Amino acid sequence: MAIREINSSLNIMNTRLSVSESGSGESYLALHDSPGSKQDLAELIKFIPEGKGKLVNLNRPGHDSSEEILNPDKDPYIDTKLYAEVIDKKCDGSTWLLGYSFGAYTAFKIASQFPNKVKGLYLISPYINPVNESISTVPNWIKNPIVSTFLGIVKPLTETDKITKRIKNIFYPTEVSQAYLEKWLPRFTRFESLLANYNDINDMSNTYNEVYEKLSNIKMTVKVLFGRKDNFMDIENQSRHIKQCFPEAKISVEEELGHSLPLTNPEKCAEFLGWK
Repeated sequence: MAIREINSSLNIMNTRLSVSESGSGESYLALHDSPGSKQDLAELIKFIPEGKGKLVNLNRPGHDSSEEILNPDKDPYIDTKLYAEVIDKKCDGSTWLLGYSFGAYTAFKIASQFPNKVKGLYLISPYINPVNESISTVPNWIKNPIVSTFLGIVKPLTETDKITKRIKNIFYPTEVSQAYLEKWLPRFTRFESLLANYNDINDMSNTYNEVYEKLSNIKMTVKVLFGRKDNFMDIENQSRHIKQCFPEAKISVEEELGHSLPLTNPEKCAEFLGWK
């Protein structure tokens, strides 16, 4: 029997989130890449064992159809408070976190702040340490309406080539389809999506040392899946930082695959999760 996907919106902290729920049983909160959307992990729905898994998949704040969190105090952990409420409302107060690419760092942040709500971490192509990432000043300028309007016009034009290259690197060694680019490139280069990406990178750069320190004192199950042919990041570097936080993390590597495992090889991700 096909697993039914139920789509809805959820309002938490004055922020409307787009959420889908599939399956039943033990919950897995899915956290997508940046830029990205809940479609990054949607193919996993096909592999959920009946009665043995509930996938709670959402567009993270600011991404795709979810609203940006209002954050006047510039609290870099405000998103973790929102996710804690999602876990309470949709995951019976405790869940496995399933983080893909940048979503893995989001999982790290949640676990560092609310370890009692996290059963463990499943990390797919985890990007948990910034490499060659610089702090963006764009979020500081958006309060100025004139500058914000200018950036809203210019940034999608100047970032298109960069995001296109990123998508191709993420899909390598699979060639990204023209249909995927036509659908998602315009969404990923919307100013709102770019702003969410800038905020994600800035928050990572400002918090990762503190997050690592907190996680090094927390014991939990951590399982990791990489593709050896990842053309987006250095998996050895990311593995070292995972081991820094969780020395007993179990790391698996698929030799012939790349970064975009949930999109191009969802069956391998299902095996990783014990669903297949």
